[in-house]
Amino acid sequence: MQDLRLNPEQRLDLVVAGTKDAVMMVESEAYELSEAEMLGAVNFAHEHIQPVIDLIVDLAEDCAKEPFDFQPADYSELSALLKLLAKKTCAQHLRSQTSKSARSRQRCSRSDQRRSYRRAACRCEPWFRDEGP
Repeated sequence: MQDLRLNPEQRLDLVVAGTKDAVMMVESEAYELSEAEMLGAVNFAHEHIQPVIDLIVDLAEDCAKEPFDFQPADYSELSALLKLLAKKTCAQHLRSQTSKSARSRQRCSRSDQRRSYRRAACRCEPWFRDEGP
């Protein structure tokens, strides 16, 4: 490594990323370097990233939070209610219409459908509010 510092004719631009045990990535631009010099530079870099890795581990340990048990909300009742609502709406729509043009004229608007879904959600979840379009 000392040869690289003392000889201005040899140029090396080196970026090394690694863990405590191994070098994971090397990016370099080198001009007239032997394989031994390049390997020495990578080893030198790995030795000198160890204090940074130790600081990162210490910071992670200081900032770590205790794990907690997460239980997702049960939306099975809401899902069943929405499926029932959609099934009823589609069945009524298909029974009442005979032609494609008649179905397109009397189709419910999307905002009406959203309002129906919100009302159904409000029955299942008290925190669900009827907001938006």
